[in-house]
Amino acid sequence: MAHDGRVVYVHAVTDKPRWYRLDMDRFETYQEAIEEVKRRAVGEALKKTKMWMNARAPKAKHTRALKEVMIRWNDYFLMENIYVLDLRTPTVVAIAEEAREANIARSA
Repeated sequence: MAHDGRVVYVHAVTDKPRWYRLDMDRFETYQEAIEEVKRRAVGEALKKTKMWMNARAPKAKHTRALKEVMIRWNDYFLMENIYVLDLRTPTVVAIAEEAREANIARSA
């Protein structure tokens, strides 16, 4: 009930299913807030990938591994692959859902 119940989460199935909190105080649309969450998640995944890679491995192998991380995380956060749980007022939720549906229709 933080922020008087004005909390929004996105559910994405990454390496395991997770809920991420969307900062709707900073962003006007789900897409903008989801992009911020995705940027942070990809950054963490890239750091982990770099830590696990052998420093002596060829540069091409590093590049390929990092590219695979980016492709995988882009798929995780496609609008049709996620679920948004919006606990704000019904009117605000309806407006946000309408905008989301329009965004999905444009990308199809």
